[in-house]
Amino acid sequence: MPKVKLLRALAQYHYLTTELATRLLYAHGSLRGVQDDLKSLYEEHYLDLVIQARYTTRGSLPYVYRLAHKGKRYIHADTGQALPRTEGRRKAFLDHTLAVAEFLILVEFVAARVPGWVVRSAKHDLTLRREERGAVIPDGLLDLRVPVDGENYDNPLALELDRGTEDDQTFWRAKVRHLVRWVAGRPMTIAVVVEAEEGEKRAKQLQAWTEAELRSMGAQGEADLFRISAVPLPDQDLGDADYLREAYAYLVSQRWLVPLGETAPLIDLGGGDA
Repeated sequence: MPKVKLLRALAQYHYLTTELATRLLYAHGSLRGVQDDLKSLYEEHYLDLVIQARYTTRGSLPYVYRLAHKGKRYIHADTGQALPRTEGRRKAFLDHTLAVAEFLILVEFVAARVPGWVVRSAKHDLTLRREERGAVIPDGLLDLRVPVDGENYDNPLALELDRGTEDDQTFWRAKVRHLVRWVAGRPMTIAVVVEAEEGEKRAKQLQAWTEAELRSMGAQGEADLFRISAVPLPDQDLGDADYLREAYAYLVSQRWLVPLGETAPLIDLGGGDA
């Protein structure tokens, strides 16, 4: 049964390290057992081991696993889900894919431990690209409900991961324009997670570019859709209690930049749309 859980997790998140799989499914102290289970699934040809390209001679790179053909056949028989061929090995692809999974798993981890929080679905962009059509597809999508003053409220989140690779504001402003149209008035918060050198400077730059585009569109009223943060995600080496404390604070503390505003939490426990 533990191995089945790992196969299903990889069907959902596509690529996982041992650390992320452990954080999603087990207690932090179970890391060695998860390593053994992943190694066994690899040896039984249910998983592929992705060898990352090295850009330094020092340090070790974490193993990255994905479903092999046999694993995808198992998932299809188990759930009816047909999974596409995935061949990404480039560093930029793996860094992006794992960073998206890390954010989604953080929210799932908190929701599994905070009373009243429920993640009804969590979708990676590799899944969304098969399900949605459009000029812009978010990097992740979470159907989340949280309790506020004894009532449950929808707090869906769309993820945009920024790694600081685009210096031209034209690209970002076009993305903002398409995201506003994609949301189309639905309840939604767009979490812009900055993972770049000089992250705070980059976050403020994105805030300014977003403001400029919203003004250009005459859509200043949509500014509250966006939350922008360069605060690092909690370290995966933390034990469960410390990780939960930091992850919860990451989501609900007033440290996300808002276009045409100052700061706000990503998940506002002071109100919402029922």
